[in-house]
Amino acid sequence: MQNQHGNRVVIIGGGLSGMATAWKLADAGEQVLLLESSHPGSGASTVNEGWLHSGGWFARSSRELAELCHLGLQETLQQFPGCVEPEPRGMLYLISAEGDAVDQWVSAWEEARIPFTGIPCSQTVERIPELRYPDRVRAFLLPDCSAKFDVLIQELQQRAKECGAEIRDRSHVVRLLKDGDRVTGVELADGSQLEAGTVVLAGNAVGMDLLRAASPGEAGGQSSRECVSLRTHLLSLPRQPCRGAFCMPDELGLHHLPHGDRSIFGLNRWQPVADLSGDTPDPHEQELLRRRLFEMLDIAEPGNQILSEWAGTTVHAMRPEQIMPGEAPLPAVVDYSGENPTWRNLIAIFPGRATLWNSVAGQVLSKLQHS
Repeated sequence: MQNQHGNRVVIIGGGLSGMATAWKLADAGEQVLLLESSHPGSGASTVNEGWLHSGGWFARSSRELAELCHLGLQETLQQFPGCVEPEPRGMLYLISAEGDAVDQWVSAWEEARIPFTGIPCSQTVERIPELRYPDRVRAFLLPDCSAKFDVLIQELQQRAKECGAEIRDRSHVVRLLKDGDRVTGVELADGSQLEAGTVVLAGNAVGMDLLRAASPGEAGGQSSRECVSLRTHLLSLPRQPCRGAFCMPDELGLHHLPHGDRSIFGLNRWQPVADLSGDTPDPHEQELLRRRLFEMLDIAEPGNQILSEWAGTTVHAMRPEQIMPGEAPLPAVVDYSGENPTWRNLIAIFPGRATLWNSVAGQVLSKLQHS
């Protein structure tokens, strides 16, 4: 094992939360080594739709999460304004005009102090000319953004390096090293071992695989939180005439995020899955997404040669009393010195939403400073 690194923080995972944590810790004077098995930003939170949430989507189900997301959006735009797609800014929320849904959403946004502006039907049609039945919805413009998370990752990586963090890609961690109930380092696929004072699991599914391997038959057994793996489905088409992002916060939750010359669509559907590593799309979910898309938008169904479909899996740490997974997963930073099984010097990050990268990085720093 490499020596003289007993106080080093080893972060496993080079996604948004991992890279942000590397920057925050290095900026605070910690010795930081970040290990990424592929290349920074290759995980699900980066390659998926790139939705930088304002909190508006969660305002009815979780005011706490809505307020956290709104703060995270403001922090991101202030520090990294170049990480969002160009104009038009904001996201149209299309709310059914039937019943009291509009009043409920407006009230929730007001309570969470999320800014919104009502948009007349003519402007809605101008932004989304393909929208079927525009007279059946009320449109509101909220500050959500279509984010270029690859750019944000690069910016975070640069700041982390400037603060002294070491970033290694192509470094696949295969095992946590232990001494009694202490995690003392990691072992890489090439057999090398790296000493650590603290290990931070920021690789989502990879981190859970490492934790389960370190405590077979125990991980999650009596913990205060249950790790739930959730998979969502997306599809990408050549950029549609619709200008800007939009969402329909109904029972299926169709949403659109523009990225360059592509339009990415998804539903607010999350499937619990046992396999953390496989991202093979479910044909039923693919068909449901396609059907909903073509029900709501008047666009020609594309051939397979121009349509891309994929699924992404993320892990959420949920307390029993929390909201159902997939509805409004709150961010969590778990210090395993207080869990069962107990692992001292081990922290895991469950960001819930990529928008919360700054919040979870700050929580990791706080736990280290008070340990």
